[in-house]
Amino acid sequence: MLILPLPAGYLVGMAVWLLAMLAMLVGLVRLRRAGRRRRWLARLVPVGLSLWMLLACVTALELGFAAFFAESDALNVTNVARRWHAIHVAPQIDELGLRSRHDPASTLLPGRERIAFVGDSFTFGHGVPRMADRFSDRVEAALEAGQPGRFAVDNFGVPGHDVTAVAAQVEALFAHGYRPRLVVYVWQVNDLEQLDPRTWASVGGFTRARSEHWLVRDTWFVNWLYYRVLLGSRAVSTYFDDLRAAYEGPAFARGAAILDGLQQTCSAHGAELRLVVFPFLHGLGPDYAFRAAHERLVAHARARGLRALDLAPVLAPHRDEGLVVNGRDSHPNERAHALAATAITAQLLDDLLAPAAGR
Repeated sequence: MLILPLPAGYLVGMAVWLLAMLAMLVGLVRLRRAGRRRRWLARLVPVGLSLWMLLACVTALELGFAAFFAESDALNVTNVARRWHAIHVAPQIDELGLRSRHDPASTLLPGRERIAFVGDSFTFGHGVPRMADRFSDRVEAALEAGQPGRFAVDNFGVPGHDVTAVAAQVEALFAHGYRPRLVVYVWQVNDLEQLDPRTWASVGGFTRARSEHWLVRDTWFVNWLYYRVLLGSRAVSTYFDDLRAAYEGPAFARGAAILDGLQQTCSAHGAELRLVVFPFLHGLGPDYAFRAAHERLVAHARARGLRALDLAPVLAPHRDEGLVVNGRDSHPNERAHALAATAITAQLLDDLLAPAAGR
């Protein structure tokens, strides 16, 4: 049973290829018969059969990936990842391009307050099929259990957003009349990448290496294999070193200034900004490479009166439980989202569970 119908062009191309494979096999059989009389032909047949068997194995893998395989990856670049997204996530996207339970333009019932979660793909819930399993939705469920009918949580996560994009998004929301009580910015460690030339150049190395050749663009297994090799190549191997250094240079100062401006924007519109710092989930533990980056960011936020929660100490004790979506997608899975939601509710939003004045 196919996961999704395959494109007509792909089916036609595969049919032509299978006929060519059949013709090649028939030709090799005939050569083998003719080789009984001619030794030089007999020497070619084993080589041809070996090549045919290799092509047959690749074809079988290609058909298997094309017909049955869908799996999320970190950057949503492979065809099997796009298929996974089309099955699980695309139906949940609203007309505003958001993956949220609530329409931010709607009027809530009297007495209900909005909490906005903003951030990148971690907030969006990349790799998590059900919205209910994301930390923002779990936080809403916990608040509803503790204060029924009081809060609505909006998720404005957008894959690829950095601190600059988040600040612009929040300003646009306020300009269109959105009025939350709280804005919770879920800062992922790579939110500085576009502010640092070296780090952004590392990202560009991957982008430049992407292929539009039909053999990569229009296949499934070959496409998957190409990007698996590319993601482990030198084109992106310096990314994490460059990003770590960015937290020690002018990129951090620029990012911190944008964060300060976001705090001022929220305050001017009657909202409070709070910060969650989400770690890279690989390498968590005593030797976590971005520990100093977390500490510097949290210290900056708290020095300016922001309530801030670092999730690295929360998630590190559970690193052996499997916190990522899969081996090719390092986004947080349902278990990581659950742990994050518990910590956010208990350590960052605990004051919201106190009885409301006058209730």
